[in-house]
Amino acid sequence: MLESNQNNWQPKDLAELKGWFGDLQASPEYSSLGGAQAVFSEVTKPENAWRKLASFWTRLRKGHYTGKYLEYSAMGGAMWEDHAKLKALSTRDKAVSLAKPYMGMPIIYQKFSDSFAGEIKPASEKQSRMASPIILKPVAFVDGVVRAMVLVLSAPKPIKVSIKGQLYDLTWPANDRVLRALGTQGFVETILSAAKKEGFTEEVQL
Repeated sequence: MLESNQNNWQPKDLAELKGWFGDLQASPEYSSLGGAQAVFSEVTKPENAWRKLASFWTRLRKGHYTGKYLEYSAMGGAMWEDHAKLKALSTRDKAVSLAKPYMGMPIIYQKFSDSFAGEIKPASEKQSRMASPIILKPVAFVDGVVRAMVLVLSAPKPIKVSIKGQLYDLTWPANDRVLRALGTQGFVETILSAAKKEGFTEEVQL
């Protein structure tokens, strides 16, 4: 039964996958597949797809695209400038420019030496979490091949965050060193560019 229904739930190729979701509309209030963008790896084994996705995510979270970390280093520090900005943040400030909250919240920074420690979460009494708009998933096609997929949902961007219980207006950084290394400006462009550096070369816009 499962095999006979494969054509109904597994795409034949990337073009058909795009066709399945091509008529969906983006929502201004909710995360949606309508208007989402995805990049796929070459054909690989399922276990290798998961390794490739994990490699992409760990490198992205640390921003290892610049300086002494042109490749991912498990022991290397983060290259995003978020931490330095958080250390310098004052209770008198009204706004902050950070990258990582756009990838999902809460974010918990632990105390190490003189580092920033605290929690960043959505600025809402009813909402303590913001699901990441970045979806990582191996995709199986009807002919049995597997590709790793990095998908960025069409999602409303956070505009306020709570940091240690205080509210701040949030903006995407305009000149972070990681963005300069990737040659990007916007959030979606940055995620897709980082994925392409990990070999996710085939792009599909839903």
